[in-house]
Amino acid sequence: MRNIRILAAAGLLLVMLFSVGCDSGHDFDHQLNPIVKHYRFSIAGWEFNTFFEKAKQLFTGKNKTTQTDTEITNQYISLSNQINDLKGQINDTNQSELQSRIDNLQQQQNNLTGTVEDIIKRQVTEVLSEMGIYQPWYKYVKLKFTFPPPDFKLETPPHLLVISPRDKIESLKDVLLAENMSLDQITSLETNVDKLNVSSLVVDLGGVGTYPNIVSSDSDFQYIIETCAHEWAHAYLAFTPLGSRYVLNIAGLSHNDDITTMNETVADE
Repeated sequence: MRNIRILAAAGLLLVMLFSVGCDSGHDFDHQLNPIVKHYRFSIAGWEFNTFFEKAKQLFTGKNKTTQTDTEITNQYISLSNQINDLKGQINDTNQSELQSRIDNLQQQQNNLTGTVEDIIKRQVTEVLSEMGIYQPWYKYVKLKFTFPPPDFKLETPPHLLVISPRDKIESLKDVLLAENMSLDQITSLETNVDKLNVSSLVVDLGGVGTYPNIVSSDSDFQYIIETCAHEWAHAYLAFTPLGSRYVLNIAGLSHNDDITTMNETVADE
């Protein structure tokens, strides 16, 4: 039943995700697309791969472990700290050696990722139940199940290309870019986009509000939990009048800055 709810929630949210557009104008998009097309992050491709992996897990099962939830999460956090420390020590003389150690630690961390994700999802669901928060229609339908189910993936999030006019502070367009871009590629992309008489900046993201949510695997444990809960709140609100208006706002079908502020405030609470 839980897996059915996951797939149902995903289907509904994907419809909303893929309807997101941009009101920046076709002429500008026509000039921008050749510059960014090789670096775009495909949400559709990511969603397909993610749910294909979930479908495989339903048939193959999960590895059993004798470790407690605390032991597993502490091990994951320790590996993350070691990886980040080594990344901060890399220079031209030790890059090869340290990168090899980083790759080894990341492989160990990857082996724990699925278990850690399940632990956090279970904990968030338990907390929501304790708070009496179930599905958006609980006021009318007294069924005690969490919908949408908390779900996220711990991995490197995509980059975000932020484009604004040169003469005022305003977001003209945002484009998700592949997570594995090099610094040279990012610099070159920004330079070419700026030639369109705009200002551009590629920034790192701590997470992305897909479903499942993408949460940075480099984040500390507190941030991971907070981000999972925050993004779940947005998914929950999407099935309410307040959240559905936010979806329309994101899709460019309506414009109301207050709706964005209200949704973010509720999700932060």
